[in-house]
Amino acid sequence: MGSENNIYSEEFCNTVSEHSGLGNRYAYLSIEDFVITNPEQESIKSFIINYINKPNKQKDNVVFAGNRGTGKTFASAIIARELLKHKHIDNFAYIPLHKFVSECKNSFDDKSFNALEYYSEIEFLVLDEVGSYSLTPFDHQLLFSLVDARYANNLKTIFVTNMANTNQLFQFLQPSVADRLVESMEYIYFGEKSLRNKTMMF
Repeated sequence: MGSENNIYSEEFCNTVSEHSGLGNRYAYLSIEDFVITNPEQESIKSFIINYINKPNKQKDNVVFAGNRGTGKTFASAIIARELLKHKHIDNFAYIPLHKFVSECKNSFDDKSFNALEYYSEIEFLVLDEVGSYSLTPFDHQLLFSLVDARYANNLKTIFVTNMANTNQLFQFLQPSVADRLVESMEYIYFGEKSLRNKTMMF
């Protein structure tokens, strides 16, 4: 198998680890690593496979919700890596919401990197820890600018949250952001029970 198709090749994994924000923990994942340990994960794995095989037919926004340790970030990493592997996308980024806000604020002083522009234009984005930290009104405005730009250009985003349902999520988000999400959103619930004690991958 050529290195361009080998998701475990050093070149490919270095690209994922160094340029996406996922880090080494998720650098070697593939769909084969998604081991089903409970009945609920059957439908989650089916969703992941469908998304990977037919990304253009999927909705622009996906919300992965559930308690900590239920595999949300793990599943997001698999999707992003597999899309890159099969050349459905040329680039992607993973970033927690609080880090996105921090990078945007820092880039106001450091003109060498415009964080808001970068994450608004990246082809595929995983925005993690949505709702885990409180946001100031200015932080909410940054999030709106991000979501609005991606909405205008039909760019795909996975929102990862520990919130149990869409009501909690939409109470956290400003109405202008929630409106853009709900227009083209798939909601996937990962459950309440942490899997970290049972598998190394979660």
